[in-house]
Amino acid sequence: MLRRKYLRLRPCTLAWLVLLILSTVSFILGSGRTGTLFITSILVITLVKGQLIIRYFMGLRRVRLLWQAIMGTYLVTIGVIIGLAYFAH
Repeated sequence: MLRRKYLRLRPCTLAWLVLLILSTVSFILGSGRTGTLFITSILVITLVKGQLIIRYFMGLRRVRLLWQAIMGTYLVTIGVIIGLAYFAH
């Protein structure tokens, strides 16, 4: 029974592990590869990582929906601007 207590991961620890995995996947996808599919995948992974950071490390997981919407809109806006800047040329 005592062992189960130590095997449970806190949400922020789990989010950190997911961030590590997503960072590794982004690195592998971006290593020497170009193309729309790779760039779009990396951008989406980056937005997911940003959402994890906002929810678990900035403490916005339990706040009002308005604040979550503001930060989510900010992330999407920045993602769209970066996407437009990349795909415009």
